[in-house]
Amino acid sequence: MATVINLIITAGINCYTYQHGATDVRISPELLESYIQQLIVPELQIQQGVPIDNLMILKATCIKFVYMFRNQIPDSYVPEFVNLFSEYLRSE
Repeated sequence: MATVINLIITAGINCYTYQHGATDVRISPELLESYIQQLIVPELQIQQGVPIDNLMILKATCIKFVYMFRNQIPDSYVPEFVNLFSEYLRSE
């Protein structure tokens, strides 16, 4: 799964700057939102009984996805990502 997300990041970004993230993307906003809903959010959600440090590379790749596409992600996702990311502050 981490490989798929890295492939989406690599193939989906046309131009990137450290200050602004992806400034020119090759994927539509609808497709980006679909990736967020189907791949990123489910992986970042912490299931009951599963250790928070489970699949660390996959979780880090999901966070990287959000970081790279931060200017294209709809503002409605910001509160959800803040809540999801705050849970990982307890991680080893």
